[in-house]
Amino acid sequence: LREHAALGATGKKAADPVGGLREDAVAASVWAKTEAAEFLRFNLSHLDREEETFFPLVEQTMSDDDWAEIDRQIAASGNPDFGADTAKRFEYLLDYIANLDRLNDVSRAG
Repeated sequence: LREHAALGATGKKAADPVGGLREDAVAASVWAKTEAAEFLRFNLSHLDREEETFFPLVEQTMSDDDWAEIDRQIAASGNPDFGADTAKRFEYLLDYIANLDRLNDVSRAG
């Protein structure tokens, strides 16, 4: 659970500067090599730990009734980490990263 809280903080840290980088391809390149890379490293490491340790343990101990209860609770509460605002921020971040090469090409040609 501590890692999940850290994931949220790392994601916010990675996404916060994106809005200010729209016009500055050089700053965008530096940002992409630092904050975005750290965000990805942290998330991949977290996912590896879940796959290797947590999920096998869960599969061994949880019953079908346990899974059904989790499904009911998720449906009732939603996911506070992925509301409409968060989804829009990550959509913008994805578009921004996808266009980063184009921005770097323009910066080099300019």
